Amino acid sequence: MILGLTGGFGCGKSSVLAFFKASGWYTLSADSVCHDLYNHRNPEVMSALNEHWGSGVFGPDGSINKSRISKIVFSDNSELKWLCSVLYPIIERIAKVFFEQHKGRNIIFEVPLLYEAGWEKMFDKIIAVYASPEVQHQRLLKTGFSLDNIVQRSQLQMTPELKMEKADFTIINNGNIDDLEKQCKELINTFKESHKNG
Repeated sequence: MILGLTGGFGCGKSSVLAFFKASGWYTLSADSVCHDLYNHRNPEVMSALNEHWGSGVFGPDGSINKSRISKIVFSDNSELKWLCSVLYPIIERIAKVFFEQHKGRNIIFEVPLLYEAGWEKMFDKIIAVYASPEVQHQRLLKTGFSLDNIVQRSQLQMTPELKMEKADFTIINNGNIDDLEKQCKELINTFKESHKNG
């Protein structure tokens, strides 16, 4: 089974991914793949960034300045769309290799912009993680984001309510970590049962 995991900014997707990993699922994160592309200076990405934005998005040592790119894309939706058009085809290729390597295994792939990328058909089922705006903001403010950052980023994504409506399963993450773990275990058991019966 291949599951898609999505949800709003600061909703706890990474924690859900960690619980599935602890239960023996193979995990992949679009954000982690993206960071690897930046950190390993992927030639395809480096070339596109340089052509589009010039030297301003690179550090003195030639590394990609991720914070500079974040400032650009999260203040201009057209720039975010352009960056996704560069990164997402590469991430999709990497994901497909990962799926092939672990064929027949249980896999969960975390993709924040899953619906925005049009990747629904890649998955057997999709889980959306939801947190109320109040809880979401509290968590993000604690990690150093400003309210302006949070609002800007949230406005560039599909609404959490629409993601929940489209998803096959929803995890509500307004409580503590124990409550989140309980919901994850219940879902994992549901998938185990459906596999036995299927």
